[in-house]
Amino acid sequence: MSLLLTAGLGRATGATDGDDGSAWAFPLVVLALAGLGAAGWVAARRCRSAPLIHAAAAAVGAVVLVSVVAVVRLLVAGDDVRWGLGAVWLLLALATGIAGGLWALRPSHKANSPG
Repeated sequence: MSLLLTAGLGRATGATDGDDGSAWAFPLVVLALAGLGAAGWVAARRCRSAPLIHAAAAAVGAVVLVSVVAVVRLLVAGDDVRWGLGAVWLLLALATGIAGGLWALRPSHKANSPG
């Protein structure tokens, strides 16, 4: 969650603004996706009954939280809100949250190692 908030704050403070793009844009997106995957991993590890649902919900919930803050900031500033970008982030959150959940559920190889 903190990784996602860091990336969101970087966007909200204008670190990725500019006419020609920014060198920060790609690293912040990668950081946000890593945070979403980590949220899915943690949620899946802590839930026994429906780990993938919780993994997806954790990642999507984080994106919704950051998106609400970003939309309010844009509306207060009088800027346009790009709703399509929000939909893309929701799909990315869903995918990376489930990927993190699947990573958490993979079988441990320590039990199968000889020795």
